Amino acid sequence: MNMTALTTISKPTSFIDKGPRPLARVLVWELRRFCASRLFWFQALGFFGFLLLMTWALRAPEQTDIHMSNEGGSESLSGFVAGTSAGGLLHTLPIILVVLVLFLPFVAIDGVTRDLNRRTHELLMTTALPTWAYAWGRYLAGLIISLGLAILLLLSILGMGWLLHLTVTNYPAPEFGTVLILWTGMVLSAVILVCNFGFALSTLLPRLSTLVKVVIMVAWILGGVVIPLGLGGAIPLPGMSIGTRRAG
Repeated sequence: MNMTALTTISKPTSFIDKGPRPLARVLVWELRRFCASRLFWFQALGFFGFLLLMTWALRAPEQTDIHMSNEGGSESLSGFVAGTSAGGLLHTLPIILVVLVLFLPFVAIDGVTRDLNRRTHELLMTTALPTWAYAWGRYLAGLIISLGLAILLLLSILGMGWLLHLTVTNYPAPEFGTVLILWTGMVLSAVILVCNFGFALSTLLPRLSTLVKVVIMVAWILGGVVIPLGLGGAIPLPGMSIGTRRAG
């Protein structure tokens, strides 16, 4: 008896996306993870409230009193630098930036390190997900969340500035163009710098991610608060918005 065995050889189908689709999937997964966390929303709301409180507390970082004498008597002029003006933001933004940078290392730089600590990267490496898409997706997700926090800072300055303008006599309204330029030059650049530097070091040195966070926070506090105070603070620029109060 002759038996003929018929075998069918089928090539295994492999689903490997080409182009930006794997990157988009990783980015969406990571953003969904953030959005699904109630703690994240509570932290974002608390951060926004704290920024509003700081903007209100720094509403007049500098005050001046000028005494003038004339034939009819003496006259006193008191003025203040509005915290949401160009000159005021040069004094207040470095302090507010310190608070923002204290949050960024816990949001932006742990994208890859978190999987290594939880040992979920071994499962991810068995999939058809490209390594570049995995790393770039985690990085972009952290950067987007960090930019969202920076936008909250911008909204707190504009919102509290207009509230003070409507409720405080002689308090100037914030100039959107000036605020946006300073926000772009100081806040946006700082966020991108911290995210890039922190994510790169944390990914290359996953076992030292905690040390990386500490170094970033300490360096920023020294550069943004301690050293400027030691040098005597920022120098007021001409043309800043000043509200005046006249006392008889």
